[in-house]
Amino acid sequence: MWEHTARALLGFSARVLVLDVPGCGTKRDRDTIALGVEEVADELLSDIAAAGMDDVVLVGHSQAGTMLPVLWQRQAGSLRKLIYVSCCAPLPGQNVLEMMGYGLHGESPHEVGWPLDPETHGKEEQRLLTLCNDMEEAQARDFFGVPRSGQLADARNLRGALEL
Repeated sequence: MWEHTARALLGFSARVLVLDVPGCGTKRDRDTIALGVEEVADELLSDIAAAGMDDVVLVGHSQAGTMLPVLWQRQAGSLRKLIYVSCCAPLPGQNVLEMMGYGLHGESPHEVGWPLDPETHGKEEQRLLTLCNDMEEAQARDFFGVPRSGQLADARNLRGALEL
């Protein structure tokens, strides 16, 4: 997901380290069932330290919005700036599910809400529309780790292939 951004940053002579949380990207095959936020933060900070980086500008996308504040609290001295790109950012003490809520977007000022009625649309459709609405098919496949064998005709077929 980050290859285009990383390549662009390298053009500015920046050192770039693409971090993956366990269960995603290069760490997709990791068992994450027992990992909590603190263990994920430990691993990400260890990755940064192993790369010999300090004075870091940390860029996060999507659910990284939940990790950026944790990393900042733990290593503010080695982080220069946090940049949130289309992130979910729950209020302090709130989790992502509480932030999203259970109704439609706009129904409650205290919840983000879902793009489609959760009562009549399944999780697969919600996830595709919420997480992949600006992606081409190949990008959505990469995002969800679906093999690229064969072509999918439309989003309905992609939903079935993703088995969310």
